[in-house]
Amino acid sequence: MKIDPQTQYHNVEIKYFNKKNKFELIIKQYRVNWKTNKKIYQENMVYDIGPFRYFKEFDVDTTKLNNDWEKIK
Repeated sequence: MKIDPQTQYHNVEIKYFNKKNKFELIIKQYRVNWKTNKKIYQENMVYDIGPFRYFKEFDVDTTKLNNDWEKIK
């Protein structure tokens, strides 16, 4: 019986940041499916404090963001 290893996300780019809290970001990330060895892309909301990262929400729908978020150009 095989157990999935812990999911590790790899950063691609920062898409949005929160105007009220500069440590809150929405980042485009990918993880590798160990069975098919393919990259699966998604946008996650994270909170960065120094070297630590707290995942607040996985697979964020960016079309439903409020005015607190600004897109990075």
